[in-house]
Amino acid sequence: MKKEKNLIIFAMLLILVTGFFLRFYKIGEKSLAIDEFLDINAVYGYHKTGNWHAWDFNIEAPSVDDVRVARDERSIVYRWQVVQMLKIFPLNETTVRLVSIFWGMISIITIYFVGAYFSGKKQVGVLSGFFLAINSSAIQADQTVRMYAMFIPVFLLFSWSFFIFLEEKYVGNNNFLKKVNGQTGLNILWFFPTLFLGLLSLKTHDLTVNIVFVLVVYFLFQIYFSIKNKEGLYKKYIILTIGAVILGGMACLFFWEFVSGKLGSLYFFMSNFSYLSKLSIDYNSYLIVIFFIFFGIYFSKKNELIKNKIIWVALCYFVILLTAIFLWHHKPTGRYLYFIKPFEIILLSIGVYYFADFMRIKFRKNKNIFMGVVVFILIFVPNYTCFFIKDGIYRKNYLEDEMDYKKIYGYVVKNRDKNDVLITRRGRNYYWRDQNIKIYSIATDINRVKLSSEELQKIILDNDGGWIVFSKDDKKNIKKGTLKYMENNLEKIEIEGMGEGEVFRWKK
Repeated sequence: MKKEKNLIIFAMLLILVTGFFLRFYKIGEKSLAIDEFLDINAVYGYHKTGNWHAWDFNIEAPSVDDVRVARDERSIVYRWQVVQMLKIFPLNETTVRLVSIFWGMISIITIYFVGAYFSGKKQVGVLSGFFLAINSSAIQADQTVRMYAMFIPVFLLFSWSFFIFLEEKYVGNNNFLKKVNGQTGLNILWFFPTLFLGLLSLKTHDLTVNIVFVLVVYFLFQIYFSIKNKEGLYKKYIILTIGAVILGGMACLFFWEFVSGKLGSLYFFMSNFSYLSKLSIDYNSYLIVIFFIFFGIYFSKKNELIKNKIIWVALCYFVILLTAIFLWHHKPTGRYLYFIKPFEIILLSIGVYYFADFMRIKFRKNKNIFMGVVVFILIFVPNYTCFFIKDGIYRKNYLEDEMDYKKIYGYVVKNRDKNDVLITRRGRNYYWRDQNIKIYSIATDINRVKLSSEELQKIILDNDGGWIVFSKDDKKNIKKGTLKYMENNLEKIEIEGMGEGEVFRWKK
């Protein structure tokens, strides 16, 4: 027993070291991209002024253009931590990403304990820790100045705490808590931890509201199983369902502005099936992963001690995935599904454990067979190619439409004439700090009018020289005729390793 415990400790230490290395490797060399600019602008604005107001690095002052208070005040529970880093370390890409790396390490520790709890097997916890440590989607989240790195472990802990509140028996000596647990089946000792984690999760990201769909489906499952098995427990779940409906109705009645804000991105009959491809990038075959997931669910349901736990984990994964496909009004992006990765990984780890154990029994309970199968799966199931691609290891899938802003804007700043103007997305001004360049913004968040060739020609007429910088994703904010005009009339600048972007220049 002691030998097994020491092996688990050693394995987790090795996993943590590996996870940290993969997250910290070249962290300062990678360019900021997409919404990272929103976070760094808001964070630095608070650092300089004490208010959540975006900073304009171009003029080294609070931004006066394209200002949205709601955007700047988003996820301040995460951003506040980044501000504290700026009080200790200089402003650079490494500093602002340290908080995400910290939460990435917390995620690996958390998934070990949660995976072991839901499966009843510490080995599953170790497997879960390994799969998360080398998971490219998780690494991308943990290398990015965004709240997703924190959201992953907080939502996982919230889900775990919620299940304990709903299902775990109270084992203490308090008569009141024991009586309530006996009469309601609820472990109210966990009410306040669940409430705290729920509020923390909600303050981190609004996607927390998806737990509502998980609860409803879980209650329906339990009502069905209770009636089928002729158990009296169905009354508990019926009461909980009715209670949830009443609370939801009261929330809509008295706090409609808040509720509508949280649910405003939900629409019926969406068809975001491309989310499935976003999930599959972490594995050589997503079908094999699904096989292990259902293999684990099938063998777990035979164990009454963990049956409800497995149902809960499975619903946290599949219900939210289906919600994303059919209800989320977002352009399908992998980062929106980062927070259900731990549930996928726990289910996968359970399947790997039971499959290896199944093979061990088939071969006369040979322990070497068990380890051999596990090692084989750990080698061939994860997609390790992301660690060896040419343009940096982890960010290719996350930044599939992006370019190396650090390299491109560095080139522009180095080679521009003093009075040159810049046509680009204004919010990326971190990379032309204190240059005081005149900016013409492509598609602000307030105004999505596409850049026309007439507007571009007027800018060129009014300015003797300038640059146009846009990413592949920015093309949707530029009219096709304008793109053709650039190709025919302006100098196209080629920069080695610039990524999926284009740079044009004019000079009279």
